[in-house]
Amino acid sequence: RAFCSTIVCSSKVGERQPRTGGQRRNADKKKAQIVSEFQPGVYEGMDSVKKHLSDGRCVVVLQPGKSKLFYDGNPVVFGGAVQGVLGNPEPGSLVVVVDHNGKLVGWGLYNSDSMYRVRMLWLESMDGSSEGEKDFTMLSIIRKRLQNAAAIRSALNLPNEATSAYRLINGEGDRLSGVAIDVYSNWVVISSSARWVEIHKDVILKAVEDVVPAGSEIVWRQSVD
Repeated sequence: RAFCSTIVCSSKVGERQPRTGGQRRNADKKKAQIVSEFQPGVYEGMDSVKKHLSDGRCVVVLQPGKSKLFYDGNPVVFGGAVQGVLGNPEPGSLVVVVDHNGKLVGWGLYNSDSMYRVRMLWLESMDGSSEGEKDFTMLSIIRKRLQNAAAIRSALNLPNEATSAYRLINGEGDRLSGVAIDVYSNWVVISSSARWVEIHKDVILKAVEDVVPAGSEIVWRQSVD
């Protein structure tokens, strides 16, 4: 505590002094100007972005300095991390996410009405290059998430003689934001809490059917939210 006090109160030349209210306001204005400067033409001219647009895909561009979060595995892009959007993505549609230099970060589900602007479904830094995937579809990605989650539960000895109830998918923790799946013996309950989940209900049901034991009773439960 004494050390911190010395640093804060010191008036030695070269040490950083607290900013005045006016200085803070000016800095905030400059920051706001940087954040709002989105030039679609710059990105539309980049080869990496142009390819996705020509294929009919919408592209979400991240703010400078925000991409590291997603290289490190962050599963959700908040609205404040978005610099701009190329195209007019429908709610729940799969979009391409790039950094401010046009480098591919990953793929996710878009919703302009949610503070969770993009729920990441595929991260290049964690899942590898999407271009190298032979079967790159939403069904195959969701099935892969389910298989990985099932393998983790099996490693934890779930289910076992003491219990047949456990959570198979726990939203962002299992990289399926907006989805929770609970298993109660041969009952599988899917809880939806995101718009993309409702829109792609059939795909999710198919993936679950492919992974859970044959004969399981699957129940779909929409969130009241």
